[in-house]
Amino acid sequence: QSLVARYVPIYNYEFKCVSEYHGTGHITKGHGDMEYKKKIRFKDTRVDLEQNFIESASTEIDSITLRGLGNFDYGNIMVYRTEYLYGFIASQIQVDLHQNCENMRNFVVRDIENKIKKSLNCQIDTFHCTTNFEYIKYNHLYVPLWTNVYKYKDKTYTHLKLK
Repeated sequence: QSLVARYVPIYNYEFKCVSEYHGTGHITKGHGDMEYKKKIRFKDTRVDLEQNFIESASTEIDSITLRGLGNFDYGNIMVYRTEYLYGFIASQIQVDLHQNCENMRNFVVRDIENKIKKSLNCQIDTFHCTTNFEYIKYNHLYVPLWTNVYKYKDKTYTHLKLK
């Protein structure tokens, strides 16, 4: 059993983007011989999104796991001071900022498209979506991550917690 406290580097992105989409779909109604398809056309629809998004800047923890740990409290961000690291392991930045930003953009675009498709409540026949980022601002942060590794009945478990 071991408990490790570490600071993990992340990139926090603040962005605003606009997605416009159009396409066609259908809803199947009725049963058996009475079954028919109702066609649906959606066009020139716009979605505005403004939010924060985190991506891992370390290869020690992937971004999906990091986001799965819950929301980070941005209200308690403090300026970096060396004494904060006493007793902690601090990881170095291992992921390129530009590649990381591209990963974030791709994830956000896929997420927006999936949410739009889910909200349409129909079978999608054609779908075209364009997402433009109006601004992207990033901060490089270190977040405290507690890792607890333990064994129970010959199985190893890992518990992660953002503090």
